[in-house]
Amino acid sequence: MNRVSLVLGGEDSSLPVYKKEIEKSDLIIACDRGGEYLKNIDVIPDVVIGDMDSISGETLDYFERKDIKIVKFNKHKDFTDAYLAFEYISKNLEAYIVDVYAFSGGREDHFITVLIDAEKFAGRNREIRFISSGKTFFSIAEDTVIRGNVGDVISIFSFSGAYTAECKGLMYNVSNMEIHCGMTRGISNELTEKEAYITIKKGKLTIFHYMN
Repeated sequence: MNRVSLVLGGEDSSLPVYKKEIEKSDLIIACDRGGEYLKNIDVIPDVVIGDMDSISGETLDYFERKDIKIVKFNKHKDFTDAYLAFEYISKNLEAYIVDVYAFSGGREDHFITVLIDAEKFAGRNREIRFISSGKTFFSIAEDTVIRGNVGDVISIFSFSGAYTAECKGLMYNVSNMEIHCGMTRGISNELTEKEAYITIKKGKLTIFHYMN
């Protein structure tokens, strides 16, 4: 399995734009209210996961009639629905790429937690990408190529700590650098070429790419 699409419950009006990309996925997972969003654009998920406190009973019944796998958790749980979705993917699927949609527009604390959780579950064989109009965020544990236009803004963070090796194609040098939580040196870099190369010596990175 190469690619999983995970639709969260954030407010994202650009989701219909990505309908075809979502449908091309090897597996589609809706996280609670994300099931409503998929139903609204006539996409049927393979799995619905969460405590089901923000998806309507009507939509849940609709998916159950179509024999969609429902993974339900108690509302009084220790983890967010997004965390449980990442954990489900990690334990059950050999997915190299996880594309996350409808992740922002709600509470900021939820959004920050989702980013931290994504970095936790990113691995040597798993890149987690957050897709939205004009921007992409991604969590990685291995070398990557960032493709875009000269002048695109690139910010590099690590919630868990990382060391870069050689990096090319960026205005400000971030090669052979320790990046730790709270460090601001990686903010507001820019592409100087259409491709930038980020090499990771150790740890995981969360990268923000804002397209011009």
